[in-house]
Amino acid sequence: MPSLERQGRALIWMVLVSALSGCAWLRTVNVLTTEEEVELGRQFDEKIQKEMPILDAPAINEYLQDVVDQLAQHSVRTDLEYRVRVVDSEEVNAFAVPGGFLYVNVGLLRAARDEAELAGVLAHEIGHVAARHGAKALTRQLGLAVLLELVRGENPSRSEEVLGALIALGGQGLMLKYSRDEELEADALGVQTLHRAGFDPEGLTRFFELLLQESGDVPRAFELFSTHPRTAERIRRTRELSRKLPPLSNPRRDSPEFQQMRRRLPSPSS
Repeated sequence: MPSLERQGRALIWMVLVSALSGCAWLRTVNVLTTEEEVELGRQFDEKIQKEMPILDAPAINEYLQDVVDQLAQHSVRTDLEYRVRVVDSEEVNAFAVPGGFLYVNVGLLRAARDEAELAGVLAHEIGHVAARHGAKALTRQLGLAVLLELVRGENPSRSEEVLGALIALGGQGLMLKYSRDEELEADALGVQTLHRAGFDPEGLTRFFELLLQESGDVPRAFELFSTHPRTAERIRRTRELSRKLPPLSNPRRDSPEFQQMRRRLPSPSS
């Protein structure tokens, strides 16, 4: 009878796994290995390059990759290669997909007033990747079975359909729905990463203030921060976090390279 007992336990386990696919526990636990995250990100990146207008500007990309590399060295997760691309859109936006793939719009590069503000947004996105928020959000939206199907490439036509549906055109970025706690965690990780990399840790705070000044407490033009928590709360929290960190003797706020990058941006289309 032991074999029957083992079969029974296996059946019970399968039922439990099936049931958990819709429960809160699975929605908060990472279910992908690092290798699976990178493969999922690679598929998204391939689709994004086809669906979105990626800017071909080697000097701009080289500068941004250098900033990302500096931040990534001080991230809480260093088992990934973080890569960045520029989307040729005037929407003030940035987003990331699992596996370390980052995207920033021309509109955001134009809006950032100094290097620390830009680095703050990039550090926030690295925070989402480091905390595996993308994989968790996709699990909530798609379910475990569909997500694993994407990673394994078991149904290419279905994968193409799902990936296309998740990617919004017009510079809005990947339609990941992060929770309030995930956004706050990415903010905190971003501030921490900025500080460790030697940037002014209030760069992210100042960028939030810019958004609040231009768009109100729910900046609709900036999809990354347009849901929750409210911008005013994030300003308060990130400023409190940055001021609790040990003071830096000479925090990096701006650089000639940043200003040169901005001058190289394409002229806004009329």
